[in-house]
Amino acid sequence: MAKDELFCIGQKAVIDKGSEVLVLFDMRGQLDMPGGKIKEGVTDFTAELKREVEEEANLEIEVGEPFSIGYFEEMDGKSKNFGKKVYLVFFKCRYISGEIKLSEEHSGYKWVNKNICKEFSSAGREDYRRALEKYFSKS
Repeated sequence: MAKDELFCIGQKAVIDKGSEVLVLFDMRGQLDMPGGKIKEGVTDFTAELKREVEEEANLEIEVGEPFSIGYFEEMDGKSKNFGKKVYLVFFKCRYISGEIKLSEEHSGYKWVNKNICKEFSSAGREDYRRALEKYFSKS
């Protein structure tokens, strides 16, 4: 029987604007999406995801249904999340308003379509790429 371990749960917004979705790049150039780990005491997960998106990308969104899951363990010793095990839930979200203004957590962004998402095979974070593929396979 496996022993219980502590882990974090993160939620990520896959924001649809027309036929494209927003992807971010972290400071290492790895694929990311707006969102974050759920903090202790938070019970309104939708409001928390909206807050994270506004903080990281300056966008207002409508949060839809979860559609994909993922997992990573942060192995970069320079990361504030070093050693953490994070289970991810990806949500379909719809862009409402705002112009992108990135927080200091990200180095860049791109609006991508079904064809462009194939470029990310070398951008790390396999679960993020799989979530994009799953998203576009349903649309």
